[in-house]
Amino acid sequence: MKRFLLVLGTVLFLALLVVPSTPASAAGANCVAAPGSGPVGTVFTVYCSGFLPGEVVNAWLTEPDGHAFADPYWLAMTEANKRADSSGNVTYTIVTATHELKVALGEWALTVQGGVSTGIARFTINGGTVGVSGATLAVQGNWVYGEYFLPGEVVTVWLEYPNADCSGTWFPVDVGLSTAFYGNVTADNAGEIAFYFNPGSLSCKGKYHIVARGNSSGWGADAYWTTPNVVVNATASLVASSETVGAYGDTITFYGSGFSPNEILSCWTTNPQGHVVYLDPSADGSGSFAFVYGTGADWWGLWQTSEGPLGEWAMTCRGNSSGLIGIARYTVVGNAIDP
Repeated sequence: MKRFLLVLGTVLFLALLVVPSTPASAAGANCVAAPGSGPVGTVFTVYCSGFLPGEVVNAWLTEPDGHAFADPYWLAMTEANKRADSSGNVTYTIVTATHELKVALGEWALTVQGGVSTGIARFTINGGTVGVSGATLAVQGNWVYGEYFLPGEVVTVWLEYPNADCSGTWFPVDVGLSTAFYGNVTADNAGEIAFYFNPGSLSCKGKYHIVARGNSSGWGADAYWTTPNVVVNATASLVASSETVGAYGDTITFYGSGFSPNEILSCWTTNPQGHVVYLDPSADGSGSFAFVYGTGADWWGLWQTSEGPLGEWAMTCRGNSSGLIGIARYTVVGNAIDP
């Protein structure tokens, strides 16, 4: 299945955690990335040469699964790197530590193409869990506690998401949702840390791998946090207009009843991997409502050019005042974008 993502950036500074290994070149151009591999948080620099002086170039990144991005937010395209310099060189910096960015582990590629020359730099992302030792990390509920860091040092926390890649590139902030920078915390005078862990409403169900590494000592540790298994029972009616719906650019209508009159509702649809998207409809005077949902992800009014996971989805609506809940299940199937 072909997938394309229209990234709506919050200036995610070209944050694609790309990691190089063996560069390849074509038609006289050569691109190399340094370092050749590393965890999320590494800043990678791609150096390209062999273009014509002043030649206009385009660049795009390719995920391990073949999904490509050609967007100025991701590639930090500036006037300086939209064309080669007087020596035929161009340089890109790839920053991999932003809270919004999640990345798939594996080999990535940056392709730089001019009018007559093309260069490719290949890199490998190995996640944030490689070689951590010397400290301890423990999970208690939603709190994570660590010991044996240096007093006062900044400790960086990373996540590896369930199933390695639990949501594909369906949601704008999930670029191959796999590994992510979670944040920094400062150790106290005893070298201990504590922070509240919550992957957020856009999370995936399953076991999260949490990694902490001291920036000064290099000491680190890891632990696991598993999403609670919450069972939701329907207490009101929610019905889908169809049992199946196309994955891209299709629509499905949901009809709700049995809620309190005129109450505001919180609705969310859950994909097969547990990823959710929120909606806020309202019930009418009889406690009923209806709304149309567009597939392909409707984000800030723009259609996502990505199909999203195929399989059984669930739309859930809860009355904010009554607490009544309706659940409608539907199946998303591939359509025009599929080969």
